Amino acid sequence: VIDLIRQQVEQNWSLPAGAKDAGDMTVALRIRLRPDGSVIDAQYVEADRLNEGFYRAMAESAKRAVLKASPLQGLPTDKYDKWRDIQFTFRPPV
Repeated sequence: VIDLIRQQVEQNWSLPAGAKDAGDMTVALRIRLRPDGSVIDAQYVEADRLNEGFYRAMAESAKRAVLKASPLQGLPTDKYDKWRDIQFTFRPPV
């Protein structure tokens, strides 16, 4: 399920300028989903890091990608209890 979510989100992720230099930077989001795969919300796990300029740009771009990918397709409805509330770590595909 995580790989399925990752594929759909990465298709919608526009990396901020300079991301190629940030290969080791990660952004963690807590994502809550409805049974149809639509995103209820996405919250920053490390909100205290948002004052770091480039981290903020990466985090905001990851959150936009999650929201743009909504509703996520192909998620197994019989396992909704396992993916309805997940923490997801994004790493730039550079």
